[in-house]
Amino acid sequence: MSYPLANSFSPNLTGIQFTLEKLVYFPMRNFNPMPLRPYVFNAQADAMETLGRRLQEANVGKVTPAALSGITAGLVTPSTVPYGSVIDAGWVGQPRYLFMMKVSHVEYTGVTICSYFFGYTEFNGISTMHSSANIDLDMTHYVNNVIDTSVHTFQTPLGTVRTEKLQRFYNTIYSQQGFGNATVHTQRPTDIYNAIQANEMASVMATDQFTINALSTTGMVSPFSNNVVSSTSENGIASDYLARLLTGAVQATKNREIHVNSYQTSEDMSSSHHFVEQGVAESTFLRYLSRQSGYQTVSPMITMNNLMTVDSTIYNRFEVFELTNDFASPVLSATPEVGEFWHGQDMVTCKANSLLENCVGLATKYGFQVISFKATNMAGPMAGVTIGVLDFNSFLSLSRNDFAWLVDIFKAKFESEIFINETNGGTVPLNMECHVNMLGASKIYLEYAGFPGVWYTAPTFASSLYSPVVTATDESLSYAASQVSRVVNTLLDAQPMIYS
Repeated sequence: MSYPLANSFSPNLTGIQFTLEKLVYFPMRNFNPMPLRPYVFNAQADAMETLGRRLQEANVGKVTPAALSGITAGLVTPSTVPYGSVIDAGWVGQPRYLFMMKVSHVEYTGVTICSYFFGYTEFNGISTMHSSANIDLDMTHYVNNVIDTSVHTFQTPLGTVRTEKLQRFYNTIYSQQGFGNATVHTQRPTDIYNAIQANEMASVMATDQFTINALSTTGMVSPFSNNVVSSTSENGIASDYLARLLTGAVQATKNREIHVNSYQTSEDMSSSHHFVEQGVAESTFLRYLSRQSGYQTVSPMITMNNLMTVDSTIYNRFEVFELTNDFASPVLSATPEVGEFWHGQDMVTCKANSLLENCVGLATKYGFQVISFKATNMAGPMAGVTIGVLDFNSFLSLSRNDFAWLVDIFKAKFESEIFINETNGGTVPLNMECHVNMLGASKIYLEYAGFPGVWYTAPTFASSLYSPVVTATDESLSYAASQVSRVVNTLLDAQPMIYS
């Protein structure tokens, strides 16, 4: 069922030794179908003016998430209209396993790289009996997330110190996951800037000969090209996504304007110069597996047969965990198993979708595999947000002090970049509870003042199938490009000295 995919790679992997440290499986639990809610751009005048004023007062040209605090929703929001995704009733009804695999290898620099692969299987091709388990050797494992860390070891007077740092984290989006015969487009920052260029070229040439596809083929996911598009997990955090998009678009526009011919291709003009999307082509392990399988391109789909070419003992070492009520944390045991459906167009459902996407992206950004927390701006008579972390776990090997530091950063970033944006600058009263789980389903509870609380559950293990950077048509991508152009032009016009 695996196919070669259109992401070429260098086959020079001689001498690298991979260690399959861990491969664990969990049976998929229940959840409701998950629709697609792509980012929709609607640049409001007051939001653009506020952003321009903040940058002018700070005398900076770089748009940061902090500069967007409280106004992100005035520029971009997930669609209130839900679109059909792969995760329909049939997909939900197919039993399957979730998996997490940890692989390590030593780079030529001597640094150890640990790669964590999260995803799901094609079906429930594992049979367990007593203390042993058998697995279908050809069952496809779909990689949803890839997280790379670097491990550094230092000798100190107090002994050996080992630290682990996040290097790359991204989702993989590809047609084999079930997009069917449809061609979809991604709205990563690089795709939108490519679309801006395509729109402007069509306008200058006064012809409809140039379409979005002319410059944005890197963001097309098609069953005919079998390509893979990688999207950094930060694209799921609306303020991070928008900050990177606007900063890159402003810089690229200024660089382009110094050319006599605005549409002459150069390194400074190319979107890749301003927007970096790390992806599967940079995964040393996936490149190696693809070469071993005879592919000329990198594939994020693997089987046990593939893994056994690296280490045949993995067949006897993989672990299967049966989820029971005892297995769940005490914090989660009191929550509903599934919760409400996601297809509503009401404010609560839309906010639950947006908040959960942002929380998952933020958790990934700071290395949390699991994090549970509560947040409210209704705790007392004074304005402010109270955040309490209930539980957390990380795939990183860190000291207790480092964990405490990461938790503090998570809380601060959640308040300033997510909660404030999603509550109209903090003015909408909200109690919420969120449980993020990279290897499984994530849950969120929202309780607005005067309304009953509501629970929702989302399959985080397949988040690339409903990513907000995926949109169904090139028309929506073109419209997004036109809206971003408005914001960029507003910033350039308002601050000529900063951007000169």
